[in-house]
Amino acid sequence: MKMKVKFWLGLAAVAVIGVLVGRRLMQAKRMPNIDIWQKELAKTRGANKAAALAARIQAHYDELCAARAHHAHPALREHLEKNILPGLALYRVLRTEHDDVKAALTETDALLELSMEPAKKLMAGLRHVPNAFGLLRRLVPPIMRSNFPEAGWKIEWVENSSQSVAFNLHSCFCVDTLTACGAPELAPSFCRLDDVISGELAPAISWDRTQTIARGAEYCDFRWSRKANEYGKAD
Repeated sequence: MKMKVKFWLGLAAVAVIGVLVGRRLMQAKRMPNIDIWQKELAKTRGANKAAALAARIQAHYDELCAARAHHAHPALREHLEKNILPGLALYRVLRTEHDDVKAALTETDALLELSMEPAKKLMAGLRHVPNAFGLLRRLVPPIMRSNFPEAGWKIEWVENSSQSVAFNLHSCFCVDTLTACGAPELAPSFCRLDDVISGELAPAISWDRTQTIARGAEYCDFRWSRKANEYGKAD
């Protein structure tokens, strides 16, 4: 009898573990930001329509993931699976909801911006850091090396001084991927997110970028500079 009890207890434990693992796997496959987007879509389309759109977006994301290229570098996989493909799935489904590309891109921009709230809050935190520009200057190079590797982005450093951090981007994984997927018009929407996030920077830091590859330029020019205070001195 004891052996039977142990057997059934063991079987039940395995079943419970299987359910928990299954749920985790299902959650892992859930498209990033889909819940945020569904909630926002419900404001203009109603809950039922928003749920249906979210299901279509999720389904298309699953299709894109199944057909995606497998990159060796983890940063490329991260950008592809958590940023580029979710945005592409969103845009393609919204494209079927609008009469023209511009309208679909406008709504896509608004929804993509919503997904940037955590990054905006993080950037806004620099407002409370003494010598915010000095911290930014130290952080940008290692972030670019780890999150934007040479396998996807070609970076030419222009300056890293006490007054300016500047580099030119000569190739972009995001642009290349969206172009290969037949949606180059979506790439500027991702450029726009840089502007959205950088708009939260500390007052002592100025952000400037006059051109991007996605918008037709030969390269993107990224520039952060230390602002002068009201007395004409650098903060």
